[in-house]
Amino acid sequence: MNENELVNPPIRLNLLDSDGNKIESAGFLDATYTAEVTVASGDPTFAVESVTTVNFDGNGQAVFDTLIFSGFGAVTLSVSLTSPDSTGLADFTLGPYTVVEAVIPDPEATSPPEEPCVYTTTSISCVANNLDTSTTLLNAALDAMTLEELGQITWLSINQNTGLEGIGLDYILD
Repeated sequence: MNENELVNPPIRLNLLDSDGNKIESAGFLDATYTAEVTVASGDPTFAVESVTTVNFDGNGQAVFDTLIFSGFGAVTLSVSLTSPDSTGLADFTLGPYTVVEAVIPDPEATSPPEEPCVYTTTSISCVANNLDTSTTLLNAALDAMTLEELGQITWLSINQNTGLEGIGLDYILD
């Protein structure tokens, strides 16, 4: 289970009869069984958008498909039948499970976007333009130049672009 993500696969519960057979229809007369899941122990809690109370469906299952954990670590869950009141069934314990901490990307660690190179009539200077993430702007500028303009370029300076390897330039220089 991952923090801040839907529990996948969802928790599905069936009621069993006294012989251990699955009950196909969970309810009686016009009363539908309802189950509620709570955190019995552990630090994770359910996120506000979680749906912790569900009705048993036509297949006799309680499907908790909208559970999201806030927080991480070990967690044990408890399921109670909340409706009808007179089932006499004890709460059911699930787990323990481990909720894995969400990885939040560091905005400082992401590469800034590529910046345009500086063009003169005889040179192109791409110094620290983040070409390691893309060469889109450089290619677009070269494609927009006429053959005469391209023929006048005598100097291409591409340095301080961390991660840019020479093999990535082969198609530009051809």
